[in-house]
Order: sequence, then C-alpha cells, then structure tokens
Amino acid sequence: MNKNNYYIPVKTIAKTAIKEMQKYLLSCKHSDWHPEKKADNSIVTPLEKHLDEIISALAIEMGLAVISEEGKEDKTILESGNYVLIDINDGSANLDYCVRKAFERGDINTYYTHDLSKRYYDHGLLVTIVENGQPHYGAILNYRTGECIFIDGSEKRYHQEFFPIPVQIKTTDILDPTITRFPGEHVYFNKSTA
Repeated sequence: MNKNNYYIPVKTIAKTAIKEMQKYLLSCKHSDWHPEKKADNSIVTPLEKHLDEIISALAIEMGLAVISEEGKEDKTILESGNYVLIDINDGSANLDYCVRKAFERGDINTYYTHDLSKRYYDHGLLVTIVENGQPHYGAILNYRTGECIFIDGSEKRYHQEFFPIPVQIKTTDILDPTITRFPGEHVYFNKSTA
C-alpha cells in the first residue's frame, strides 16, 4: 500500500465503526445485551462481536489482511508482517458499564452523556496498518465523544477529527474539544464532522 493512502482506509474503518455502533445502540434492547466471558476472563459484548464482523469484512474488501482481537488467530497473516490490526473496542468493561447504565435510565441515548467527564469510562476503536512488521498509520476513536486521533508513524505526525454523534443526543458535561492540545508542531485541529 502506498504510504500516502494510509489515511483513507483508516478513516473509512473509523467512520464505519462509529456509524455502525450508533445504529446498533439506538436499536438495541436490554434483553439482547448479554456480554460473554472470553478465555482470558475478559468480556466481549454483543456490540463488539457485531462491529468486529462488519469492520473485518470492510477491511478485507479494501484488500487488507486482518488481525483482530475478536477474530480467529491466523499466524500466516501475522508472520507476513502486512496487515491491519484491529481492536474493535479497547475497554469492554467500560462499554458494558456505560450501556448498562443507559438501560437503567431507560434511554440508550444516555450512553453518550452519562459520566462523560469521567474519562475512565472511555473506550474505543484502535486500528493500525502494519507493513513489513512496522506500524505505519493508525487511529484511536472514542465512541462516546466521536473524537478520533489519527497517527502517522512514518511522518511522526498526528491530527484530530470529530465524527458526529446522533442528532437526537444532546450532550452535556462535555469538554470543549478546542481546549485539547498535543505537543509538537505537526498538530492541527479539524472541527469538521468528517
């Protein structure tokens, strides 16, 4: 893959993940929310399994070999050194907590607003393009705030974008994103809705 094209598949994955996550949550019923225990005793939620299937299929459609935390292990892909590494949601327990709290309140929309100032409830997508065994480009997406940090490992640059959250959500207690600052001269801020 041409290193100038890393941004496009990573952004497409991030945009699709947040859109599909929002669709799932806004149609999810409490009775359908049953996290499962994995072999390492961590949990995986039905949302994570759903998103992993969609995002892994999308990456494959884009011609990327996939290594996914929730997917089947494939050592030949890993040994090739050329793949996209996906953790569909880093912070399963936090996701589970936030969704359960929203169900307790009787409104899944509160998933986006409950305890938003308490950053320890954060969770999100981690995606990295690896070539020749080296990470080259990645993104970290906060599902609750829509904040996405794109990291260019080759150029040692990064930037921030915000993806829209559903229009029916009226966020409160959210920090103004313009106050977020990162070190370095290569940072720029894009407040567009992608």
